[in-house]
Amino acid sequence: DLGSMDILCTDKTGTLTENHLTIKNSFASDEKQLWWYAALASGLPVSSLEKDTGFNGPVWHQLSQQEQERYKNYRIIAEHPFESALRYGSLVVAQNTDAELIARGNVQEVIALCSELDASQKARITQWAQAEGNLGRRVLAFAAKKTSQEITHIDTSLEKDLHFVGLISYEDPIKATACDALAKARALGVEVKIISGDSKEVNLSLIHISE
Repeated sequence: DLGSMDILCTDKTGTLTENHLTIKNSFASDEKQLWWYAALASGLPVSSLEKDTGFNGPVWHQLSQQEQERYKNYRIIAEHPFESALRYGSLVVAQNTDAELIARGNVQEVIALCSELDASQKARITQWAQAEGNLGRRVLAFAAKKTSQEITHIDTSLEKDLHFVGLISYEDPIKATACDALAKARALGVEVKIISGDSKEVNLSLIHISE
C-alpha cells in the first residue's frame, strides 16, 4: 500500500541522475597515457565506445585519431570481470608480441595493487579522490603492467606489482526533476534512502544538492 509507505529506497544512477557522464578532472603524471589505458580497460569494440555515455565513451573521445586506429589492433586474451567484493576488475590485452594487464576500479583497491606507491603517495591519491567525491564526482583508478601473452586466466595472484596510471573523475548531473521529487517525499514524511555503489562522498554530495 503506497499510502502507508514511510521509507523509499531508490537507485541513484539513471534514476536521480542523467547517467550521462563527462570527464571533469584527472590525476596522472602522464595524462595521455591515462586516456590510453582507460580506453583499453573498457574492453569494448569501437562501435560501442563511440556511442557510450558511461565511463568509456568520454575517454574514447580523448584519444587522437591515430590512437583510435591503434586501438583496433588490440585484442582481449583474458578477463577478470568487475567483482563487487573486490571493487575492481581487470583484463589482459595484446598486440603483436606485447601484452598488458590493466586494472580499473575503486581507488583504494587499485592503489593497493601498486607496490611502487609509498604511504605518502597513497595518501595524496586518496585525498585527491575524496576531494573530487565531495564535489559529487565519481572517480575511477587505473593501473597496469606488462605480462605474458600466454595468460588465459586472471586471478588475484596476477593482479599485483602494478604501475599506477592515474585517476579520472566523472560528473553525472542530477536530473532536473529529482530535487523536486525528493522534496515532495520529505514533505510527505517519506524517508528516502539511496542505494548506490558509489563512494560515501558522492552520495552525500547528491543529498546536499537535493536539499
